[in-house]
Amino acid sequence: YLVCSSHAKLINEYIEGSKWNLPWSPFKVTTLMSPEARSVGDAMRDLDNRGIITGDFILVSGDVITNIEFDKVLEFHRRMHSKDKDHIVTMCLTKASQFHRTRTFEPAAFILDKSNNRCLYYQDIPPSSSKDKTSVEIDSELLEDVDEFIIRNDLIDCRIDICSPLVPAIFQENFDYQMLRTDFIKGVLSSDLLSKHVYAYITDEYA
Repeated sequence: YLVCSSHAKLINEYIEGSKWNLPWSPFKVTTLMSPEARSVGDAMRDLDNRGIITGDFILVSGDVITNIEFDKVLEFHRRMHSKDKDHIVTMCLTKASQFHRTRTFEPAAFILDKSNNRCLYYQDIPPSSSKDKTSVEIDSELLEDVDEFIIRNDLIDCRIDICSPLVPAIFQENFDYQMLRTDFIKGVLSSDLLSKHVYAYITDEYA
């Protein structure tokens, strides 16, 4: 499904004339017009209203270019879910050097459980070129039952997530959630009511 807030007609015309519309295409492409959508949150609420998400799904930003092997990510996602029934999202993150140019785009600190890469906390931080300084503040209760944790600020958000069908519903229940990381992930991780878990799949692949 391609969720389009604009240019749906042009995108439809492109798909109809492309290899993705041939009988032997590996999957069917469906465009969904969502003219009111201005964020990931709006798109998720629209998907929830349509009722077309019934199982785990891969959520990818429209401008992602990647060579990630999705079967490996799915295997990790399913393995973590078999161990943790509260697991609802797997984020794809890739390692970056200190001067990698994409680190300037929404840099963040991820606090992870060292034993299994469960994300304990997320916080956006100023880019390295900024004069602003910040510290990471985390509620100590989020670190309960964690033997050892690591803080990473060398990870690039691939904009690729594997989500359970609960994700659109949580966006629906929290209408102020607009962004995937700063609203949804941060909100889920710090919520006493939800008690849901997010894991990080860290790769060297390109995204």
